[in-house]
Amino acid sequence: KLISMMLMLCAFITFSACSSDDNGPTNPVSNAVVPTSAKIGAEVTVQGSGFAAGQTLYLQPEQGTEVNTNAKMSSNGATFTIPYTMTEGKVNVVLKTGNDSWTLGSMTLLAADNPISTLSLPGEMGIGEEVTLTGIGFAQGDKIVVGDKTLEATVTSDGVKVTIPADLAEGEYAVSLVRGSASWELGKVYAFLQRQVESITITDNSMLNLYASMLGLQEGILTLNMSY
Repeated sequence: KLISMMLMLCAFITFSACSSDDNGPTNPVSNAVVPTSAKIGAEVTVQGSGFAAGQTLYLQPEQGTEVNTNAKMSSNGATFTIPYTMTEGKVNVVLKTGNDSWTLGSMTLLAADNPISTLSLPGEMGIGEEVTLTGIGFAQGDKIVVGDKTLEATVTSDGVKVTIPADLAEGEYAVSLVRGSASWELGKVYAFLQRQVESITITDNSMLNLYASMLGLQEGILTLNMSY
């Protein structure tokens, strides 16, 4: 009898523990389908039933801070764009509602495609001057790197404008676009220092000597002063 009572007690404790686990919040999303991989910057849809307003979808890397995807919820899925702040590698897709969270699956983030199309770089860049890089796809927050110098970019209707640093040495430089954690080399451009002719002096000219007195010139010397 003692053995039977002990077995019954153990069974009761085990059942109570299982019941306690079952009392936790239930994942509101069923039949979730997470893509196996996607490129950073691409639009992704996690399919499933039960997505609704008030829910938040996060990408949780194996190392680092989770990122809110600002997903748009619909009756058959959640759609979001993978932020350029993410880095390549495996992430968990986590659904949160209030203080509760559920892992819907995992996906592998791949390198982002260059977002700029119809790109055109200037033939040369004047040091200390403003230059324009034309193309479609530039966005606020983009940075342009020339050599080892990171430049703030101003987005325009046809591309971006940057000012080439005055302390940049003359030479050919790789020009790259940086967006979040991603970067792409756009091409190479030669940077040069603007030079202006201030004056031109012609000396020892026989024709000048012949007409110098008539023109009121110093004999044999003609100076051209250039203004800008």
